[in-house]
Amino acid sequence: MKISFINPPIRTSFPQPPLGLALLAAIAEKSGASVRLFDGTALGFSNERLAREASGSDVVCMGAMTSSLSSAFSLAKEVKKLNPGAIVVLGGPHASILPKETLRECDAIDIVVKGEGEGTIAELVKCEFKRLGKISGLAFRDNGKITETPDRPLIHDLDSLPFPAYNLLDLRKYRPYPPHGKSLPFMPMLTSRGCPFKCVYCSKPVFGNRFRTQSPKRVMEELAYLKEKLGVREVMFYDDSFSLDQKRTAELCKMMLEGKLGLPWSCETRVNLVSPELLGLMKKAGCYMISYGVESGSPKILANLRKGITVEQVEKAFSETRKAGIKTVAYFMLGSPGETQETVDKTIAFSQSIGADFAQFSVCTPLPGSELFSMVKDKMKGADWSSFNYADITRLDTSLLFGSEIKDIAAQTRKAYTSFYLRPGYLAGRLFGMRSLEDVKMNLNGLRMLKSMMG
Repeated sequence: MKISFINPPIRTSFPQPPLGLALLAAIAEKSGASVRLFDGTALGFSNERLAREASGSDVVCMGAMTSSLSSAFSLAKEVKKLNPGAIVVLGGPHASILPKETLRECDAIDIVVKGEGEGTIAELVKCEFKRLGKISGLAFRDNGKITETPDRPLIHDLDSLPFPAYNLLDLRKYRPYPPHGKSLPFMPMLTSRGCPFKCVYCSKPVFGNRFRTQSPKRVMEELAYLKEKLGVREVMFYDDSFSLDQKRTAELCKMMLEGKLGLPWSCETRVNLVSPELLGLMKKAGCYMISYGVESGSPKILANLRKGITVEQVEKAFSETRKAGIKTVAYFMLGSPGETQETVDKTIAFSQSIGADFAQFSVCTPLPGSELFSMVKDKMKGADWSSFNYADITRLDTSLLFGSEIKDIAAQTRKAYTSFYLRPGYLAGRLFGMRSLEDVKMNLNGLRMLKSMMG
C-alpha cells in the first residue's frame, strides 16, 4: 500500500515542520506501508502540483488547522480529480472537533481521523483501510451515510512512539518564528501532550486535558539524534506548558548538562510554573528564550478568559526570568469578551512595564472546540475558516462575535505593536544591548516579527 502524507500549503515566511504528519508517516511505514511526505508549505508547491506528486498513491493523508482547512479541501478535490480511486483522509484539530460537519463540507474527503491518530493509522494500514466500523477514532462515508466510531483513548506511554520521520523532511526549508532563531537548521519538538488548565480560548480536541510526558531519557535520545545525525543546531520545545512538571524539567536540564548537549533552545510555559532555581538551571542547560502567555494586563479580562494567573505573577515571572539571563516573549490577545478601550490601554501599558524583550499581540479567536466557540457558535454559519488565524489581525472582527465595544481590533493591535516596539528607550536598549552576532540576529528576527504581524 502506497500512502502520501501531505501538509496543505499556506502562505507564511516561517514554515514549520509538520511533526504530527511526520510521526504518522513513521508509524505507517513501521506498519508496512510505502510512505512519502510532501510539505506543501515548505516546498512552495500548489495543490495541483501536490496532487500530481501523490497521483500514484492508494491513500492520501492530510492534516489541517482551522485556518488551513480551505487549502486542505482544495487539495482533496485536486487529488480526487487526478485519482478518483484514492482514499483521502483528513486529521487535525478542526476535523477532530467537527468530523461530520467536515465531511459534509467537502465530499472529496472520505475519512476523518479524530484525536490522536497514531494508533488509528497503524490499524488502518494493517486492515488496508477496510472494515472501518471496527476502528475507533473515525468518521467516514458508508454508502452515502456519514458514520462515526467511538473516540480512541489517549496514548499514555509517549515513550513508545517512534521519532517522527525526519528523513522525509528537508530541514533547510524551515525557519523559526521570530524572534527565535539563533542557529540553523532548527527543529521544534513536542515532549508532552495535554493541558489541565481551563482557558476559554483554548481548543483541545486532539491532546485533551490530561497531561502526559515523554521521559527525560527519551527526550535526550531524540535531542542527540537531531544534533548528531541531522546536524540540528537549535531546538524549540512546542509543549503547551514546558515546565508544568517542574521536577521533570529540572531532570531534563541536568541531563542536558551532564550529556554536554550544547544546543541552544527555547520553550513556552506559564508564569506560575517557574521559579528562580528552575530558571537558573534552564539557563545553564541552554535555554535562551521563554515565551509566556500573558494575554491581558487587565485582571477583569484575565478572569473572563479563566487564565488562572494574576498580573502580580506575570511581573514576578518576567523579573525572575530577566535575572536568570533568559530573554522573554510576552503573548497578548486583544478583542476578548468584555474588552473595552480601557482594558486595551491597560494591556498596552502592561506590556511595556513588565520588561519583556519581545511582545506579540494577536486577535482573540474562537477556535472550534473552545468555550469561546460555543459562545458564538450560532454566528458561525457560513464562516470563512481561513480567517480563524489569531496572528492575522486583519481577518476577524471579534466585535461582531463577542459584542465588544472595540470596533477596529486591527487598528488597536497595530497601536499595541508600535507603542511597544517604537519606544525610544526600547530601541536604544536593543541597539546598545547587542554584544554578539547572535544578539544582532535576535534583534533582526524581532523586526521581522513586527513586520509580519503588522500585515
